[in-house]
Amino acid sequence: MRGLCVVIPACDEAPRLPAVLAPLAAVPEVERITVVDDGSRDGTAAVAREWGVRDPRIRVLRLPENRGKGAAIVAGAEASPGDLVVLLDADLLGLEAQHVRDLALPVAEGGCDMTVGIFREGRLATDLAQSAAPILNGQRALRWSLFRDTPGLVGCRGGAEVALSRHARRRGYRVLRVPLRGMTHVMKQEKRSRLAGRLAHLRMFGEIFRYLLRKVGA
Repeated sequence: MRGLCVVIPACDEAPRLPAVLAPLAAVPEVERITVVDDGSRDGTAAVAREWGVRDPRIRVLRLPENRGKGAAIVAGAEASPGDLVVLLDADLLGLEAQHVRDLALPVAEGGCDMTVGIFREGRLATDLAQSAAPILNGQRALRWSLFRDTPGLVGCRGGAEVALSRHARRRGYRVLRVPLRGMTHVMKQEKRSRLAGRLAHLRMFGEIFRYLLRKVGA
């Protein structure tokens, strides 16, 4: 599994980013780890640079303003030296080296074109959310050459996962769901006040619906 690259879109994730970067140190198959700082107002980029001193595979790519997850994914994937790309959120809890291998190996071996991770046995709230809407999970592995031309990906902001999944379905790509046992993530309402978290959730779903409506009407 040579040439494996990891892309981590991150906006204001300085306190949570180390829990994602630390397990990646135990994955020697990874050639490059690109943290895309999507216009953060905290020390996200500084944290990533500190980890880059310890592990030269870690690079930081800063976007001058917040452009959304889709644009961050594109920027990170385009800067990656390999075609096999694993996408990881910056707020994961319970990430282990084997999770990364489980996502990447089916694509590397040609068994599918994209894997989509599904949280299992992490905690009830995120397990239920994954069961209800597995398409929204951001933990994926794919061949970037197959997804580079995903329609609207750069501008879809929080609809990135939906955009990638729709592109795979339209092209007839093989998609495999991979259970990620013991993994969960920090929910939006846990990062902010309850009201701010709910507003962030509403904004995310609004971005998804806008993407879907734009593509349906295209």
